[in-house]
Amino acid sequence: MLGRLQALRPVLVSIDRRAEQPAGDLTAAAAEFDAVARILAAIRVPASRETTQALLVRASALGARASRMRLDSTQTEDVSGWNAASAAAGALLMLDRASIDIIYSAPK
Repeated sequence: MLGRLQALRPVLVSIDRRAEQPAGDLTAAAAEFDAVARILAAIRVPASRETTQALLVRASALGARASRMRLDSTQTEDVSGWNAASAAAGALLMLDRASIDIIYSAPK
């Protein structure tokens, strides 16, 4: 799942920078974020990994929200693009934190 989220990282960076994105890319990204969130939420993890799992689920939810808000802002020329950028930045922070948690808690 982490690999799927990392593959969506360029979309989040683009939204954070308020760069132009094709509508199809944003729609596909939102669907992928939703799919990853559903899968992650269904996985039972040991107590020691619950915080990391929760971060990944929240990052997925924020990524989906950022993608949809950015899509809406481009279609309506609304100022909600700033909100999309904030959501994308939050998703990136959570994704980075979860990635670090996974790296440092991996068996040695």
